[in-house]
Amino acid sequence: MHKKQAERPAGRVTIGALLEEARRSEGKGPETSVRNIAQRFGRGMFNCRVDEFCNTFLCETYRIGRGTFRKEREEVQKWISCCTEAMFDEASASMTMGELASKIASSVNRTDLSPDDRWALYELCFMLTSVMSRVDAVFPMEERCSRIGTPDEEETGSLYRRASFAGVIRKKRKPKPLQKVSIGELLDNVKAESIRLPVEELAMLPSLRICDFLWRCLSAKHDLDPASDEDEAEFAARYDRFAEMVNMYSERGWSGEISIADFAERITFRFKVSSAKRTPPRHKVLQAYELCYEFITLMADEESCRGHESLMKLEGLDGRYDLDLPVSDLPEDDMTDEAMKGWDDFIKSGE
Repeated sequence: MHKKQAERPAGRVTIGALLEEARRSEGKGPETSVRNIAQRFGRGMFNCRVDEFCNTFLCETYRIGRGTFRKEREEVQKWISCCTEAMFDEASASMTMGELASKIASSVNRTDLSPDDRWALYELCFMLTSVMSRVDAVFPMEERCSRIGTPDEEETGSLYRRASFAGVIRKKRKPKPLQKVSIGELLDNVKAESIRLPVEELAMLPSLRICDFLWRCLSAKHDLDPASDEDEAEFAARYDRFAEMVNMYSERGWSGEISIADFAERITFRFKVSSAKRTPPRHKVLQAYELCYEFITLMADEESCRGHESLMKLEGLDGRYDLDLPVSDLPEDDMTDEAMKGWDDFIKSGE
């Protein structure tokens, strides 16, 4: 005779049922408003894993008629992971883009941050932006992601030296033991997974217009509805500030119609080892780094970005070089004139 099966206590729900409800709950609600469409896409980008997000752009780089280049893409992903481990002791595969961008922003904005650490974090922003750019795959990844004038191996604070060291440590590191996960954490993970971008939308990211990327990031990050009269002014101010920053910090200016990949290439191209023929003036390097920081942290949470001070301000420059600073009453000195001439020569050298 079989034993009578114990009855399940009233009100108890299985983990499977909880997970299914978490998935369903994320799909509820109207999806037709401008706000919901923008925020769904924006939050979907923020919740993409770093390796998944970057791989979309790497596929765009390596697809140019020469096979899949799987090995090359894997090497780049290892490099990205070494960089995130060097700065945050965490592999990129375990983070979403929103988490990584927020970690960068909150770290950069710490008042006790050392100059070496700040510089390395800005190098990380430059590297991530370079990965998103549409470039020729014939150049080695280190050349495409390294800025000319990057601190060399003698400067131990450089991101690239740290990343190389992190790669060595990773090979020697023992696998981490399995950790228990609470039901609450499991449900949170399911919810995050459910609002990641669908594969077909993720594949379109490199070709998405930069104005649409900005629109969706601002909507999700600041909980704004571009079609709402209440939010319209704030949205326009944030959008215009970013466009003005691009106009001021890059020689090619703002164009909302170009793709994300082309935009990323525009703001990094002049500063890469593979393309730059001369060392750029210091203030242009600061502006390029600041622009990459602003670009990557479009995907960071709002709180992490509070209290930010630009590299230009930290180095004592004024409103002639920083959109948010007042212009000094002091006359421009010879060094400033020389720096501007150096930039003109630098631009001509790449033509």
